[in-house]
Amino acid sequence: MPGQDRIQSPGFKTAMAKSILTPELLGQPARLAARTLARHHLLKVLEEAARLEVHADEDPEAVHDFRVALRRLRSWLQAFRPVLDDTVTKDSLRQLRRLSRVAGEARDLQVQRASLRELGKAGNSSVAEDALRIERRIAKDEARARSALSREVVGRLSRTAARLAAELRHGELDTGATMAVALAQLLMEHLEQVETSLSRLKRVVPIEPAHKARIAMKRLRYLLEVFGGTSRLAATAVLRLTEVQDEFGRLHDAQVLERGIAKHRARPVLRTRLHRITQASFRRAYRLSRSKDIITAQDATTRLIRRLELRSQAVR
Repeated sequence: MPGQDRIQSPGFKTAMAKSILTPELLGQPARLAARTLARHHLLKVLEEAARLEVHADEDPEAVHDFRVALRRLRSWLQAFRPVLDDTVTKDSLRQLRRLSRVAGEARDLQVQRASLRELGKAGNSSVAEDALRIERRIAKDEARARSALSREVVGRLSRTAARLAAELRHGELDTGATMAVALAQLLMEHLEQVETSLSRLKRVVPIEPAHKARIAMKRLRYLLEVFGGTSRLAATAVLRLTEVQDEFGRLHDAQVLERGIAKHRARPVLRTRLHRITQASFRRAYRLSRSKDIITAQDATTRLIRRLELRSQAVR
């Protein structure tokens, strides 16, 4: 591109091999280091796409893992947008969002089918009959969604990935803030979002506030995960956040299923059963949002932010 030079981070191979944010990358300008880690996330998407194409029918987690890889990439690109938007185009981001939407639909239907099968096994005869009836209907929707995902992966992903990879190899060569400084700021912002979203939860079953809390925790966790095994504080925060986020994920699945069965004219007994499941899941999620797990995750993240700040000050 005019006025820009091709860049290649010297820590690229190391980061790719270990899938972590190395000390070397922490000391580099954020503009370079963010691209290195973005390329790692992009390669992970392509790996999961290959697995999806080969093992889609035998591996029930293939769709899930592909979707998660896409989410990590999109979350990373969004977090570091200020230092990436000189080369990463809006069209590339739109294509990734479209892929993520199609993968999300396929995965949601997959989860709904699994939940209904479990209800069919565990419920009384009336609940079981209705759950299995709706599960068979959703199976047709899932098959269509899986076909649509396959078409998108074959027809769109390779072009989008090639273009994004090229965009991530270019950028303005400036010193700018180091990766340590940029990450400290981003972690602080994401931690505040988690704290704010959790504080807004009430002792009812709201869909939107719980969804926002789940997304905020997920985005913070994705940032922390790049430290891999190099930071005990990051590993502690990830572990505790994951435990809480998993319950919010189960709550989200229950809410989506409860809404989804409406168009299939579920009987009152099944609707009541699902509503009770949603309420129980929310109570567990609410308790966890006030638990020591969250406090520990917040404390570990705060201490990590302080270490990153001290590191950048020492470099000066």
